Amino acid sequence: MVNERQGKVYNPRPVYNRKLLRSVIRAGVQKQFGQHHVSANMAGNFEKIRKERVK
Repeated sequence: MVNERQGKVYNPRPVYNRKLLRSVIRAGVQKQFGQHHVSANMAGNFEKIRKERVK
Protein backbone atom coordinates (compact mmCIF):
# COMPACT_ATOMS: atom_id res chain seq x y z
CA MET A 1 0.00 0.00 0.00
CA VAL A 2 1.13 3.52 -0.73
CA ASN A 3 -0.02 4.70 2.69
CA GLU A 4 2.42 2.38 4.44
CA ARG A 5 5.34 4.35 2.99
CA GLN A 6 3.91 7.52 4.52
CA GLY A 7 3.87 5.89 7.96
CA LYS A 8 0.08 5.95 8.17
CA VAL A 9 -2.13 3.05 9.15
CA TYR A 10 -4.01 1.93 6.07
CA ASN A 11 -7.70 2.73 6.49
CA PRO A 12 -9.87 0.65 4.14
CA ARG A 13 -13.12 2.24 5.34
CA PRO A 14 -14.33 4.03 2.15
CA VAL A 15 -13.63 1.09 -0.18
CA TYR A 16 -14.97 -1.32 2.43
CA ASN A 17 -18.30 0.49 2.57
CA ARG A 18 -18.56 0.60 -1.21
CA LYS A 19 -18.02 -3.15 -1.36
CA LEU A 20 -20.54 -3.72 1.42
CA LEU A 21 -23.31 -1.92 -0.46
CA ARG A 22 -23.59 -4.88 -2.80
CA SER A 23 -23.86 -7.49 -0.05
CA VAL A 24 -26.44 -5.42 1.86
CA ILE A 25 -28.61 -5.15 -1.24
CA ARG A 26 -28.18 -8.86 -1.89
CA ALA A 27 -29.03 -9.80 1.69
CA GLY A 28 -32.18 -7.67 1.45
CA VAL A 29 -33.20 -9.36 -1.79
CA GLN A 30 -32.58 -12.79 -0.33
CA LYS A 31 -34.75 -11.97 2.69
CA GLN A 32 -37.60 -10.90 0.40
CA PHE A 33 -37.47 -13.97 -1.81
CA GLY A 34 -36.67 -16.44 0.96
CA GLN A 35 -33.37 -17.76 -0.36
CA HIS A 36 -31.56 -18.79 2.78
CA HIS A 37 -28.18 -19.47 1.22
CA VAL A 38 -26.11 -16.49 2.31
CA SER A 39 -22.36 -16.91 2.71
CA ALA A 40 -20.96 -16.42 6.20
CA ASN A 41 -18.94 -13.41 5.06
CA MET A 42 -21.96 -11.70 3.52
CA ALA A 43 -24.07 -12.32 6.62
CA GLY A 44 -21.28 -10.93 8.81
CA ASN A 45 -20.97 -7.81 6.67
CA PHE A 46 -24.70 -7.22 6.80
CA GLU A 47 -24.68 -7.53 10.60
CA LYS A 48 -21.86 -4.98 10.86
CA ILE A 49 -23.65 -2.40 8.72
CA ARG A 50 -26.92 -2.91 10.56
CA LYS A 51 -25.26 -2.38 13.93
CA GLU A 52 -23.49 0.73 12.65
CA ARG A 53 -26.74 2.27 11.44
CA VAL A 54 -28.53 1.58 14.72
CA LYS A 55 -25.83 3.39 16.71
